[in-house]
Parts: sequence; structure tokens; C-alpha cells
Amino acid sequence: MKRVSTPIVAEILIGIQADCRRPFVDWGEVFNDQILATPILDRLLHHATTVNIKGDSYRLGQKKKAGLLGRKPKPAGDPPRG
Repeated sequence: MKRVSTPIVAEILIGIQADCRRPFVDWGEVFNDQILATPILDRLLHHATTVNIKGDSYRLGQKKKAGLLGRKPKPAGDPPRG
């Protein structure tokens, strides 16, 4: 019986999560330079999986459900009326 040694290959996976409320087309405005935004997006998206989510965020939905949207906040420093 012949013993064969094989090298152990370890693959390191690094995950990066980035989110932005602006579409990729608007990233030129974000960086104030379309030419700079193009290679940045190219490197970010080369092996990336993109997920486009439409609609309200979870927190906004919860605020709507609780009836907290549409109210005007009380200005700070006003004494309580009573």
C-alpha cells in the first residue's frame, strides 16, 4: 500500500454586504465623478450577487403599522401644557 500525501487546499471566503438606496446609475453623482464610479462598481460587482429590494423597509413598515408616521414631533424645549 502506497501512501500519497495531498496538499490541503483551504478556500477563504470573505463576505461583504453593502447597501445603498440609490441605483447604480446614480453612483456617478455619489462620487461626483462618473469616471471614478465606473471602476469602483466594476470591482464591487464583478463576482457579486445583487439583490434589489423594492418597497418600504422593515422599520418603515413597522412605524406605519403602529401609526407613528404622519405625526408632527413636539418641538424640544416647549413646556408641557396643563
